Amino acid sequence: MDFKELLKPNVAGRDEDVIARLCRSPYPVMLYGAAGDVGDRIAGKLLAHGLRIARIILDADCPPLASEADALQGVETCTPAEANESFASYHLIIGFVKAYGHADRIARKCRNACSVDYLSEIFDMEMIEPAFVAQHRETLEAFYEDLSDHSSKEAFVAYLLAKTRQDMQYLPPCFEKVQYFPAGIFTLTDHASYFDCGAFTGDTIAGFLDATGGTYRHIWAAEPDPSNFQQLQRFVGEQSLSDIRLINKGIYDRCCRLPFHAAGNMLSMIVEDAVHSIDVDTIDHIVAGEPVTYIKMDVEGVELKALKGAEQTIRTHRPILGISIYHRKSDLVDIPVWIRSVVPEYRFYFRVHKKLAIDTVLYAVVP
Repeated sequence: MDFKELLKPNVAGRDEDVIARLCRSPYPVMLYGAAGDVGDRIAGKLLAHGLRIARIILDADCPPLASEADALQGVETCTPAEANESFASYHLIIGFVKAYGHADRIARKCRNACSVDYLSEIFDMEMIEPAFVAQHRETLEAFYEDLSDHSSKEAFVAYLLAKTRQDMQYLPPCFEKVQYFPAGIFTLTDHASYFDCGAFTGDTIAGFLDATGGTYRHIWAAEPDPSNFQQLQRFVGEQSLSDIRLINKGIYDRCCRLPFHAAGNMLSMIVEDAVHSIDVDTIDHIVAGEPVTYIKMDVEGVELKALKGAEQTIRTHRPILGISIYHRKSDLVDIPVWIRSVVPEYRFYFRVHKKLAIDTVLYAVVP
């Protein structure tokens, strides 16, 4: 796919097409599951177009119904069997992300559903408007041209099409399963030193060990969430790892204390209105001049801040960078420009590691 595909005028987003079809139909609309505030946002979007949720269908495969969902207050719930008994025909909208990709199975249970569809809200992520691409066309197109292989260019366009057109069907052909250690982009030696920002419970350290055959020089692993950090400590103990420093802090562009939402899962993050707070530090301060050969970052939207706190390490040691670039749309513009300004010799690779517009990584490698 060429970058020009992103610039085609008057291409309706998938959400618009789905809603237009529902508005034309005489049949009621039902929601299959309603996770967190996702189901509420779906109901709110439909309500804005005059469409009310007739029922919420729940079964053992659905998450618990969110009690605080304002737009779903008063909506009756039922099982798939009860829906089929009460309605000869209805439209079904998926209300939680784990049901994405299982439309056929859901349709078999909800056999009277004349359509099973989704709106982009189920992905609970920042979408990208076509206006954003138009506004930053020059920078985004320059980044596209700067990508070092055909796979990167295809993945970049597919990612933006999925975001701007609210349609995840663009992504499966570009999906690459192995995240942070993909084949064909770089090779790690047995002298590698690895800084894991957002180490979670040790999942990417396990990938690093596989990539190096378990032989390396040093690992730094930073994880601010207390629950995740305990599991990280347990993983390191179970693996009997040596030459590893565990850091119960966030990674940022300065040393300070910041509000933090500790979810005990992958969604823990720095947020302005959090009740709790954490210490944050910089990579430059932590490594204190020690050589780093690979920096991985998945820090829930503060990747650019974290990179700026590693500027001296990056300038001096030119490590491989594996940077999550899907949390903020502005990162697509700002992160490549900043990295290039620090080390012009970096070559860029872009990969999508989930069949949704998440777990998308920018790799930067000095040849």
